Amino acid sequence: MHTLFDTSKKNLHAFFKSLSSDDIRDCCSLSVFRRGEDYFESDAVYQATYNKEKTLLKAIVNGNEDYTVTIMLTEGAISGSCTCPYGDVCKHLVATMLYVVDDDSDVEMDNNVEEDSGNLFQQYLQTLSKEELVDLVEKFAPDRFRTEVKNKFANAGSAHNTFRKVEQKIGKLLENEYLMHNFYDFNHALDSELSKLAGLEKPLQKEIENLLFHILKKIENAIDDGELYEYDNDYGYEPSKFFNDFFTGFVASLGKEQKTTFLAKLDKVIKEHSYSTFEDLRDAASMVFVDDEMPHLKKTLMAGYHTFSQNLTKKYYDRVHHLLSYDEKTTILNVLSERDSDRIVELAILHDTHGKLPKAIETLSVWLSGNRDSYYFRNEKVHALYLDLLKKENRDLSDIAADIISNCPTHTMLAKVFSVTDHDHDRYELLLEQKNAGEMLLYLQKNDRLPEALALIKRKPDIYDSLINDFFRAHKTLFPDDATAYFSKLIDKNLKSTGDRYYEVITEAIRQIMKVDLTKANEHINYIRANYKRRSNLMAMLNKL
Repeated sequence: MHTLFDTSKKNLHAFFKSLSSDDIRDCCSLSVFRRGEDYFESDAVYQATYNKEKTLLKAIVNGNEDYTVTIMLTEGAISGSCTCPYGDVCKHLVATMLYVVDDDSDVEMDNNVEEDSGNLFQQYLQTLSKEELVDLVEKFAPDRFRTEVKNKFANAGSAHNTFRKVEQKIGKLLENEYLMHNFYDFNHALDSELSKLAGLEKPLQKEIENLLFHILKKIENAIDDGELYEYDNDYGYEPSKFFNDFFTGFVASLGKEQKTTFLAKLDKVIKEHSYSTFEDLRDAASMVFVDDEMPHLKKTLMAGYHTFSQNLTKKYYDRVHHLLSYDEKTTILNVLSERDSDRIVELAILHDTHGKLPKAIETLSVWLSGNRDSYYFRNEKVHALYLDLLKKENRDLSDIAADIISNCPTHTMLAKVFSVTDHDHDRYELLLEQKNAGEMLLYLQKNDRLPEALALIKRKPDIYDSLINDFFRAHKTLFPDDATAYFSKLIDKNLKSTGDRYYEVITEAIRQIMKVDLTKANEHINYIRANYKRRSNLMAMLNKL
């Protein structure tokens, strides 16, 4: 979830009524906003629904595939996420907000949260006769369901004949040069063939297992050869959701010992691959075991954790940890926690809850000593727990807190240090400023010390430009002269280069200046039109302002 806005509104409906497209533009880059605008204008957003309280909104946005956008209101903050791989405020999220701001009368209430809707549907079905139910199934059953039923009642000869045809066609797909350079078409063709095997998982277990591993090998080889890659968009191959679901469904159809044997083989194959293409297939280990198989899974974990990948060990551990003793948990967590901050925290808490506070502190101390050079954001929660445990043991935290700020210089770590210490705060602030002025800037903003934040920007020119940009975008009305000067320099810097990504920065900077100094903004526009009129794309962007 990405935090988008703060609000005093009680629900999303009231919030979106007060939101403008300019507000949405301020929460993302100009290029993302424009792509989101294109998606909105092309009617890519649909199935937008509020929950009963209108504190949660979900929508589907059609892109390369259908993506689910979620926007929620919690404790005065509006946050959003999307199932696409972008990883930040994306065009699908922007398109959804524009859709709702434009007219949220089209946003429906989510019937799934109504208390009696499911019961009413069940009650209705129970009033139907057998013949009426059969008519409904025949009318609405998807093709895959029909195929699955047909295959379940097929004799051995017919089942093997179906498999041989599918195997041959998949073999041809894997040798088709056109498909191997168009992986969306390849996935569609592969899914179509695999769907014909639905219902044959049990009678043809070995055959389907061999076919699946053959597909993994051939795809890995194709990627090695530079195939299954979309060079225009720099997208690497990903198996389809259907393929992942088919794979998981096949594993779920196996007996408990067959499941663990199959997953161990899969784990070994994935470890040998050069790419992480099929890493998500290990997720099957989290989904295919039922409750009465847990003792077998525990036995498998304790016997094989030293040969499994960390990924598979994690998934098995998470399924059976409630069955493990303190010593067994300690054994597995010692393996998992080598480079994993979440697991070392879990291990330390385990020691502490069993009355072994010194052991918990020692565990964190040793881990932190061995991970000083790792990405410090990853270690925040370890440092935070370390401070809590040391405070619990009544240790003097003065120098320890300073060392932690030095090794984990973040605004959230500074706040944590302040929560467990009652002196030396000026020392810790100065230390954070020296180690990471950008994080100190975030701390000052979070605590509404905005004049100090501006002074920090002026005396620390090495702060990341993106953080300074965010500061002036958010606080331009408080510091109009400084904001105008900053965005003017940004315009001059980007005018030295050509290309849409530079032009987008220029037009966005002018838009920000327009909100605090319209005269200065017009000066920039007139100057650019007079001296850069041959840059047609830039002129077009300025015209949209």
